Amino acid sequence: MKKDEIRDLLFTIVQKILFDTLLTKKYYESGMDYDLTGKYWNFDSVQLTYLFCEIEKVFHIQFASQNLIHYRFITINKIVNQIVSLMPTSIKNKEVPYEIPQTSYERA
Repeated sequence: MKKDEIRDLLFTIVQKILFDTLLTKKYYESGMDYDLTGKYWNFDSVQLTYLFCEIEKVFHIQFASQNLIHYRFITINKIVNQIVSLMPTSIKNKEVPYEIPQTSYERA
């Protein structure tokens, strides 16, 4: 799985989490180096938690607490780098093997 494929899957996940916005691919690509909790993305704690859990589920990885402590889960590009480093070699070499579950993240 290439970084571009990972970014595309992340785009789909982020679209689901930010369901109340009209997230475009161009906006997503322009914001890959902006902090997720900053003005550009404006993720709240619940959205970050959903993102974290969804990434672990979709990519079959587990983030260590040190990845959070050292701000490796703060931008899209940093998250992509972490996914690549945590994926088993058998998965890295495959074509996109996963589908995004059809879960809705709307809050009541």
